[in-house]
Amino acid sequence: MRHADVPGATTRVRPLVESLAEAEADEEFFDDQALRAAESLRQRESDLVLYNELALEGFEGRAWDRFAYELARYGYAVMMAWLKSGELFAQCKAKNCWPGSPPERWDDPDDRAGLAGDTVTTAIAAFKERALIAGGWTFDGGASLKTYFIGRCVFAFPNHYRKWATEQLNARLVRAAGPDTDSRGHDGYVVDPAERALTKLRITAGIAAIPDERTRAAVILQEAGYTYPEIAELLDVTPKAVDGILQRQRTRGQTSPARRTS
Repeated sequence: MRHADVPGATTRVRPLVESLAEAEADEEFFDDQALRAAESLRQRESDLVLYNELALEGFEGRAWDRFAYELARYGYAVMMAWLKSGELFAQCKAKNCWPGSPPERWDDPDDRAGLAGDTVTTAIAAFKERALIAGGWTFDGGASLKTYFIGRCVFAFPNHYRKWATEQLNARLVRAAGPDTDSRGHDGYVVDPAERALTKLRITAGIAAIPDERTRAAVILQEAGYTYPEIAELLDVTPKAVDGILQRQRTRGQTSPARRTS
């Protein structure tokens, strides 16, 4: 009798075939793991040799300059790619150093380039101090020197991004209140030129003294003639929150009363 004719043969054979397939998949998985572990070991062995060479020169001189240049090129490429894809923000979130929400789009390609360059510059200095001089990187740590360096880039990014985002916001808001518009305010009422000049002076003199970004934005929008509901919409808060922000700022004597309604 042929195997196919044995009652229940198919039922018995199928689980065996599936088990063998799972075993093959597991074997491939463990083979991949072993391959990655071997590659990591080889890279860290190479890094250890480099680390010792750099240490002999006190992490200075030509050897360090060459390595720093290599790190800069590598880090810049990674940062540019991660900024474009949004991965850098995900990495920051995973490391509990959230920089704030990413922009909806990058209007100027130079912005990404500038942020990537500033981030890498800061990260190289931190990497040299913490990973190399202070001994933060070790052979047994599991990470290659470049992987460790990218970690420093992730930690360096938030401060640069917050500064950039604040500058972008301030530039937009100052333009909204600036003297380069026509003689009508935001909602169409006529603005006296003297009042406009005085408003600009108040903004210029007072904005630097306001440490909080949201308060600074609310003050500028208020001076530009925006109402509480309009300010609330722009800052993604409630009109009541805008009232509280500006009330606290007026208590400090740095704003004039705002118009509450449209």
